[in-house]
Amino acid sequence: MDIEKIRELRYARPFRPFILRLNDGREFIVHQPYYVGFSPKSDLLLVSSDTGTAWFPPSHVADLRYVPNMTVG
Repeated sequence: MDIEKIRELRYARPFRPFILRLNDGREFIVHQPYYVGFSPKSDLLLVSSDTGTAWFPPSHVADLRYVPNMTVG
C-alpha cells in the first residue's frame, strides 16, 4: 500500500475512523488519528486499536476503508 494513501486518511479533516486490513487478515480500527504513527523514514507504521498494537511496513497493508456510519465527535 502506498503510504501516502494511509497519510491521507490519518490527516483528513474532518477525520473519519477507518479500518486498516493487513495481508495476513488482521484488521485494526483506527478510531482517532493518533492511533496511527509513522517511523522517521516512513518505512514502518505503528497502529494501535482495540485489537492490539503492531509495527509493520506499509507493504503489509492490503486494504483501507472507512468504518460505516462512524464519526468522531
